Amino acid sequence: GVRGTTATNFDSCANEHADSNSDAHDPTNGDAVADSWTMRPFVQASNIMLVADGSTSMEGDRSKQLGLAVEVFTSMVAQPNRIGLVTFAGGAALRQPLTNDRDAVGRALRGTILSAGTRIDLGLQKAREELNGANHRQEFAKVIVLITDGEHNGTPEDTVLEQAALAKKEGAIIFTIALGTTQRGQDLLKLVATSPDRHFFFSPSPTQLVAIYQEIARAIPCPTSTPTP
Repeated sequence: GVRGTTATNFDSCANEHADSNSDAHDPTNGDAVADSWTMRPFVQASNIMLVADGSTSMEGDRSKQLGLAVEVFTSMVAQPNRIGLVTFAGGAALRQPLTNDRDAVGRALRGTILSAGTRIDLGLQKAREELNGANHRQEFAKVIVLITDGEHNGTPEDTVLEQAALAKKEGAIIFTIALGTTQRGQDLLKLVATSPDRHFFFSPSPTQLVAIYQEIARAIPCPTSTPTP
């Protein structure tokens, strides 16, 4: 089954965009939402890097469902949170720098040409570069959402763990999604995630991806414009 964060642990801006048919979220009434908006403590906005497997194994339905999931995710994550995109295969590329343009992220993903290899370490490294570069706003929190359907290859798994440890040291929260991967692949992604129970998700097939990305979107707190005095 799918494991990951519990939506009700967060006060999320995604409420207003949530699928009313989803059983992963229990919305409150309008008055309660209005009260929580004015009374909750200051929450940082986030810079969110989506890190997606761009290997040839993602062809067909996996690529299609990932595109739909990313589209739903970007529509749910409220402004002023910003989103960027990295894809990885034998190498890694920054497909979309951090932006408020939600449509640009989807276009960048659809324009990705799949290739051989699964260098998760390079995907994390490229995301770190963007989160620490000129596009990052220091007052924003850092979030990485990584998905792969295969086992890391090309270098020892320690290189992946090193990149994950650096990202965490730099303050990033890491969500990982294992799309039909082996137990070994799942075990690695559990170690990469901020926590194995609340930040790791297993998707047995592509059809679960939309629900998983919805869950992650709800786990990103709704930012307030100014700190509470």
